[in-house]
Amino acid sequence: MGTRTRQILRREKMEITISTLLELFLATKSTEGRSDRTIGWYKEKLGPFVRYLGNGHDALLPNLNLERARAFVASLQERDSRFAEHPYRQTLKGGLSPFTIHGYVRAMRAFSAWLVEEEFVTSDPLAKLRRPKVGEPMIEILSEQELSAIFDAISPNTVAGARIFAITLLLLDTGIRASELYGLKIESTHMNEDFIKVLGKGSKERIVPFGSTTKKALLRYINTWRPEPEMPTVSNLFLTPSGGPMTYCALRHCFAQIELRERQII
Repeated sequence: MGTRTRQILRREKMEITISTLLELFLATKSTEGRSDRTIGWYKEKLGPFVRYLGNGHDALLPNLNLERARAFVASLQERDSRFAEHPYRQTLKGGLSPFTIHGYVRAMRAFSAWLVEEEFVTSDPLAKLRRPKVGEPMIEILSEQELSAIFDAISPNTVAGARIFAITLLLLDTGIRASELYGLKIESTHMNEDFIKVLGKGSKERIVPFGSTTKKALLRYINTWRPEPEMPTVSNLFLTPSGGPMTYCALRHCFAQIELRERQII
């Protein structure tokens, strides 16, 4: 390849918008077999970063540099509220946690490393971007009063209510991950033996037992309120009202609605 050809290619790369590169990055992750939730996580973290770089315009590749990245992280640390632009979460006072900011930096570093792999740049522009230190998060146990408030906010005599009632009991009873729950298949729900088979990280299958109260809620949902699947290939235990498989976003929306009702009750 001649010098002039290399110069032309380099100039063309410099004229690609970062938003276009982000779309290519997400498409690459999809072809690599990453889950929809992972793709959504990258989009959620990198979207604000790309908008920050552009400052109201389409940023170009030269705008992606260590100085601007550090300024973006500093802006995250200076926030005094959360969920300001969220479609259904209520805006809360208080800045982002170090754990949340750590996630932004991880996504930014992954994006810049991908730019090197795909030869859009010759060196990683964010290689020296440090992740904030985070401690081990302590999981807070819900009190009886908090649990009562949650169940008081659920109307179990509707499709959505019976579903979230069963979901809440199953999560509390088994401690399975959210991804394991919305990916749970009805054929993996063994009601006679009182256990479920879940597919966890690394595609490892394990058996998780549940109690009698959870069993009653599951049977009530399955026998009375579970919609007909929209397609024969849909075998998820928990379905949307239209019969589609439940997603992570749908699960988050359910609990966000409970939170809003709980606040109204209190």
